[in-house]
Amino acid sequence: MAVQNALLLNGVAGTTFSSGDLYKGVTFNASGHVVLAAATDTAATIIGTLNQFTGTTSAAGVEAVTYQWGPEVQVRMAASTAAAGDLIAFSTAGLGIVPTTDSDAPGWGVVKSGSSGAVNRIYTVVRTGG
Repeated sequence: MAVQNALLLNGVAGTTFSSGDLYKGVTFNASGHVVLAAATDTAATIIGTLNQFTGTTSAAGVEAVTYQWGPEVQVRMAASTAAAGDLIAFSTAGLGIVPTTDSDAPGWGVVKSGSSGAVNRIYTVVRTGG
């Protein structure tokens, strides 16, 4: 479920998604389809976080997906010690991370709430980049 201030936008999947991909960062591929963000994607190219998909199919360009965009979104995190006020970028797997190198910065957003710990925790992030 999206946070209160997030907009839900529809797109077409460019890959197969699973429930473990929900709230991971997404971007558009060269065909304009929604795919998981990679560590090389800049804050400006990440369009939001995956909110919903209709099924699992390997046929790109068929499956409908919904992603969150807006001032606040939910982000599935990698294992970290992120706290309120920390910048968030995205890893190769589309998981949120705390930027540690110049290539991660500028961050895509700032942590509003969430508890640090193991992978797959869901944080609320205020979008600042892109």
